[in-house]
Amino acid sequence: MINKKIVICTTIKNEAKNLNSYFRLLDKIINIFEDYFLIFIESESRDKTSVMVEKYLKNKKGKIINKELDTSLNRIVKLEICRNEYLDYVKNSNVLKGFDYLIVMDADGVNNKLNTKNLKNSLLNNINWNAIFANQSLFYYDIFALRIDNFI
Repeated sequence: MINKKIVICTTIKNEAKNLNSYFRLLDKIINIFEDYFLIFIESESRDKTSVMVEKYLKNKKGKIINKELDTSLNRIVKLEICRNEYLDYVKNSNVLKGFDYLIVMDADGVNNKLNTKNLKNSLLNNINWNAIFANQSLFYYDIFALRIDNFI
């Protein structure tokens, strides 16, 4: 066990098909930490995403925040709003201010190969981390997030 507290944040929209495997991964992660809190920011889902998250959180420490967003906004702006929502929640929570780590994860299956043993080893190797970033074996799948004006 890692004697640290983590907050795990996830933005979700229409992820019902991926949530059961994502919940299994979350359970593996939270079980290696002293304490945890899960934050789901849900926006505009037309499937069972919200219902599934609410059911999962029933016996967990966490919160789902449903966001109604302007439909004229593009996908990236909506994602930015949702990410800022969980950051604001963490910053304004007196309880969560005492937590050690913030993990941001996607629920769409891209994190399914995350190895909790490797995560644990990385956090326990006595390096004073500012950040750890996930990597992938193939290519980065969402190049739009890395765009540079007039280049990408």
